[in-house]
Amino acid sequence: MADKEDADSIIMRMRNLGARNIRFEISDLFDRSQSTVVPQNKYHELATEGLEFPLPGIFHDTDSTYKSVYHDKIGVLKPDFDSTLFRLPLSDGLALTLAEPHLDGSPLPTYPRHIARKQLDRLGELGFTLKSAFHLEFYLVAPGDSISAELLASFLNTLQGIGMEPLFLKTGKLPNYIDGTYKEEPGIKGADFAHLFKTFMKEATVGRGADVSFFSKYLRDPQFQKNCFLYFRHSLWDAEGKKDLTHDPESPLGLTETAQHWLAGILEHMPAITRFMFPTDFCWKHRSTKTETVNDKWEKDGSGSSMRLHAGGEGKTFVETRQGTGRCNPYLLMAAVVAAGIDGIEKKLPLPEAGAESGKEVPTFHRKASEAFEADEVLINALGAGEDFIKLFKAKYEGIDE
Repeated sequence: MADKEDADSIIMRMRNLGARNIRFEISDLFDRSQSTVVPQNKYHELATEGLEFPLPGIFHDTDSTYKSVYHDKIGVLKPDFDSTLFRLPLSDGLALTLAEPHLDGSPLPTYPRHIARKQLDRLGELGFTLKSAFHLEFYLVAPGDSISAELLASFLNTLQGIGMEPLFLKTGKLPNYIDGTYKEEPGIKGADFAHLFKTFMKEATVGRGADVSFFSKYLRDPQFQKNCFLYFRHSLWDAEGKKDLTHDPESPLGLTETAQHWLAGILEHMPAITRFMFPTDFCWKHRSTKTETVNDKWEKDGSGSSMRLHAGGEGKTFVETRQGTGRCNPYLLMAAVVAAGIDGIEKKLPLPEAGAESGKEVPTFHRKASEAFEADEVLINALGAGEDFIKLFKAKYEGIDE
């Protein structure tokens, strides 16, 4: 936690932001926002000691048949001021910081953001930084079922107000669908912005008589029953985040050997990773075979495989998961992909030819995805996904219907 000098500095930063209060925000296993607002005059205490928080609120295990070891425990939220303290664009005098729960002085091992940070730390020990962003789609319920340019501009202003650099927001091919993405960010910030993207797109519609969903739960016409997609694009850089270690102009593929091993590792563990891309029964039932392809192939600038390689030159080359829905937790998806990529680097796995299938069974429904994840010892061990996490994950996601 911060000491008194750090607390003084943070309060000064808040005053410079014109913020009188601060919002501590966390995400639950569903990546839904939960928050507590505290006044600035309490901040020395909160910065040095943290904010008490009931841990069942993170997992909602009061509505589940499985009671985790954290049931009825009181934890402490510790904020991440270094990368997430900013003023909210939609509120008067309110700042926000993302926080992580701790218990008995240690981070909660099953908290998604902690799991993702642990994998990024492993990657850092190998001398790499991950730069990443998520491409998200959402469905708008608006007055008159219309999407105005003024509303899109409001969305963009909201994202820019929290320091995000949106690349675009555009209307989709289906009625009332919008998709957008932002500039790749280093480290955990790539997933933080995906979480905040969801949070603030919903908040931006407050007072407009509208709402948004990243889960397609509002669709009225059966022909439009589909998932809102969520793609994860990323690239490898050096420890300082200055040198692109993904692109190699001398390679026929445009990829460094390290990046080829990285992509091979993700493909190797794709059956298990699907557990995080399609986390509920609903996701599997309403996936589109054209846009949510489930296989262990990759293509160069194609959309018919699980992984896409975009070889765009120095600083513009990335790999992208072409599966994923708005229901998935970006922190857990990031963690699984990074753990798989690290395995590919450490084992120097060879990259299959583009379009080639390995012959492994890739899940096409929920139970098979769960079995694939629980059988993948590499991901289980890397994520620290012990018995409690697996039971908790099952209890929260299985059988859910939007």
